[in-house]
Amino acid sequence: MVFTGEFGGESSVKIESQREKEKKLVMQYITGLDNVNDFVINNESFRDQDFSVCFSKILGLEGDVRQITNALGFVKSKKELLSQFDHDTKGIGARVKGALDSLIDLVSNGITENRGVDFFYKSFEAFQNSWDRFYVSFKDILLKFLSEKTVPLEMQEQEFDMGTLRRVLSFFEKTEVPDLIKTSHNLERLKNTNSEIYERVTNGKGNPYEGIENRKITMDIDWDGLSEQLVGKKIKGDTAVVASSLVSILSNPLKKRIEVEGEHTELKVKIFIKGNEVVFRIEDTGKGIEDKHLDPTNKDFMFLPGNSGTGSTGLGLFNVHTRLASMGIELRVFSRRVNEIVGGKENMDSKPYVYYSNGGGEKDYHMSFYHGKDAKGLVSSNISNHGTLFEIYLSLE
Repeated sequence: MVFTGEFGGESSVKIESQREKEKKLVMQYITGLDNVNDFVINNESFRDQDFSVCFSKILGLEGDVRQITNALGFVKSKKELLSQFDHDTKGIGARVKGALDSLIDLVSNGITENRGVDFFYKSFEAFQNSWDRFYVSFKDILLKFLSEKTVPLEMQEQEFDMGTLRRVLSFFEKTEVPDLIKTSHNLERLKNTNSEIYERVTNGKGNPYEGIENRKITMDIDWDGLSEQLVGKKIKGDTAVVASSLVSILSNPLKKRIEVEGEHTELKVKIFIKGNEVVFRIEDTGKGIEDKHLDPTNKDFMFLPGNSGTGSTGLGLFNVHTRLASMGIELRVFSRRVNEIVGGKENMDSKPYVYYSNGGGEKDYHMSFYHGKDAKGLVSSNISNHGTLFEIYLSLE
């Protein structure tokens, strides 16, 4: 039946029908993506296996690999998804696609033990090196297409993989941060040699990562100890959504606008078990967050587009709080701000303490927001001087 009339008629039905078709396609893309991810997890020591076994495994994966290349084309055809893709994956997507294309080409044209074997292994290793970081970002983007504010029901009961997070954080620390430092230095050189191009490249906002080399990142994580404590237990939460959220939280304070002028600030990452939950903690020793950025009723709430307080697009943190809550995952943000200086003196009444929780999806525990004296007890015990503390709580089963 086709409906027509003043509210859009046949065209509205067609648009809705097209949307539903695209959602089904995206679910297929996600299935292919997850299948390849399972393969990568189960084949870490690929070179140690017999070549004929390796080749047959890759051959069996061809359909899923093509789903990923199709998904890349789909994302690039959607303006809103392309913006997210450029923001989240940068050069990683190109690296993975190049490696995937090489593998498909080798599989399609045939490999013998005397032809293409070494290139085959090198292509797979190049693919492995960037895969985890690509996987969490790309799946997160596809899930956002299905629903911007919540994680689809089918994904809400997923099991979180700590090994993937370990590789993602390692890639962030050893590859992404050095790349950002290099980008910052290149922009500074451009600023001194061609100011016109510099203004165009930076959209007139200046070098977003100026001073990034002064940022210290400390990963205080006992991976082996965590593995022992997690034996026989499952962590609830989709790996891609949680890991992508953590990387966004880490990336945001690397931008200069959250810096305390003249200070070398630090990002501290810690993961530990507390009761029946795994806690992911990121502490930024910068200047702290203003009340308006943690107040859900304020138009400048940091989980809305462009309101993170760093002058960024806001694409990384957009709706992180509601998406985590849909999986029953609590997000807490504590902040102790640097006191305002009024008339050359520190204003002790500037309410530097602020706290926010997304409630973890509990119906009887909605979003919480406290500031000033009400937040002081919650914040002061967690932050030694000033800065911001993010904590994500995942349930253990």
